[in-house]
Amino acid sequence: AVFLAVFVAGYICDRILKRTGSIYWARTPVAMIGFIVSAAALIGASRASTIPSVIALLCLSFAAVGFVQVVVWSATQDLGREFTGVMSGWTNVWGALSNVAGPVTVAYVVKVTGSWESGLFLIGVAAGCGALLWIFLHPERPLQGRVEASKSTQPQNFDAGATAREGGARVPPAQFSER
Repeated sequence: AVFLAVFVAGYICDRILKRTGSIYWARTPVAMIGFIVSAAALIGASRASTIPSVIALLCLSFAAVGFVQVVVWSATQDLGREFTGVMSGWTNVWGALSNVAGPVTVAYVVKVTGSWESGLFLIGVAAGCGALLWIFLHPERPLQGRVEASKSTQPQNFDAGATAREGGARVPPAQFSER
């Protein structure tokens, strides 16, 4: 489900961006809708009475998460700009922490209540909270304004072997081809 959803989400986001020219409209509403559909499907799965309906709703929820994932990584680049690597790192950290905390919390809730209904409902509520948090996210506004690059912050391209041979001096990239 998520495999197809990410391609569809990417296509939809690109179409919205081309039509509106707005990063905000191409990202935020798509993520919010993805979270809302995921939440509704999870809460529906928690109330479903047959296994096939639970499976179908869980697949729908997972597909909706695919829409969110496409937008999360696009927004990471939009917000981070020249610091996209740092932004991606933090996005991965928080994603990994939620991937640990979520199952542990759900397992605890299921153990305490004796019902998967409450565990699925809890995940649905968390997805609903995710939709609300996107109200405050504006991918069209980078987190930091353009930083003027100085010589010391420019990435240096050099050949480590040449550096050692030259007594630690950095060799400009143009000199590499001459060797």
